Amino acid sequence: MGSLGALIAAVAASLIARRIYRIESERDQRAEDERRERREDALRIQAGRVSAWIVVKRPFPNPTVPLYLTAQVRNASELPVYDFELQLLTTDSEGNTRRLASIEKDTLPPNAKPWEFRPTNELRNAVMVTDDNANARATISFRDASGIRWKRDASGHLEMLGR
Repeated sequence: MGSLGALIAAVAASLIARRIYRIESERDQRAEDERRERREDALRIQAGRVSAWIVVKRPFPNPTVPLYLTAQVRNASELPVYDFELQLLTTDSEGNTRRLASIEKDTLPPNAKPWEFRPTNELRNAVMVTDDNANARATISFRDASGIRWKRDASGHLEMLGR
């Protein structure tokens, strides 16, 4: 009878140890996930402060003059970004994406107010608002001060592309 009791105690101890191990493993995994999120958040600080958006303008206060597209770009961080590229995109009625214009700058310094860029087409004319590009949107890509490449899509989602 004594060996049966010892066997039962050993099995119970084994089950308890396994449960404690599982609890500790899950706690360690959560802690590692939180550390990873904090590291990623720290990397995103500068990139999260760089943005671009489309503004439709009229060159003169005359309703007969056509509207044209401009891009507002802001680097609200305290450091410059490098290899900056802005693309104006539009989607046609069939869902095909087309590039209207792009602008590249080696360095985009910090700025408190947004800069206005007037994109031009391949003929160097301003990009006018038409039925074909009324849904224009901006995407940007750049390298932050620590050398990480980023892309912000037309919906504002920021993605780290790597070094």
